[in-house]
Amino acid sequence: MNTFLKLAITTLCAFTTCKANEMCSCPRRTYLEGLPDYSEYRSAKDFLTSNETLYLKYLTFTVPIPGIQCVTSTLRGRVKLPEIPRWIWYTYALGRKERQQKAITLYMSNETYFTTKDFPQIGHTFPIVFADSKCMIYYILKDSVFGKQGCALWVKARSKDYPLLYCELIYLFFCDTSFQKVYNKEACDDLVSESEKPST
Repeated sequence: MNTFLKLAITTLCAFTTCKANEMCSCPRRTYLEGLPDYSEYRSAKDFLTSNETLYLKYLTFTVPIPGIQCVTSTLRGRVKLPEIPRWIWYTYALGRKERQQKAITLYMSNETYFTTKDFPQIGHTFPIVFADSKCMIYYILKDSVFGKQGCALWVKARSKDYPLLYCELIYLFFCDTSFQKVYNKEACDDLVSESEKPST
């Protein structure tokens, strides 16, 4: 709650600096980084090393994923920081609806961002916007016709079917581009197998 209040105040401050009848380009990231304990809510280590299944809820339109449903991620081995080995699971809606998987490795030498070589088409370095025990938001630094900076929002399995209003507020305010909703409860309930649901 303390973190949410700080972010809410930051959001209001950004809006109140805009003058009436003028176009407002609020430096949202500047305000966010200006908070005295900015790194307090940007540490994604616990989220990314969790044994719980992670669900991709929102993704910027700068990353097209036509036909892909129910993107999840699970650990695929023992974590030895800075390396975090994970699986990405997904289903092609127009295919046989068999779950596909891709092995990825994240590198986290600093808890406020991670790097990976497994998605060269969308980037290499992904700064964390916000992370806590329920959700994680990170920047995807890719220019497109939809905007200059987008984000991805992941949630843990236990939170996937509940509204996380503070996570959504942070996502909507600090991510500049339009987004696509990736998570669908009915589709995921049908598609995600028990093998993707490690015990917690």
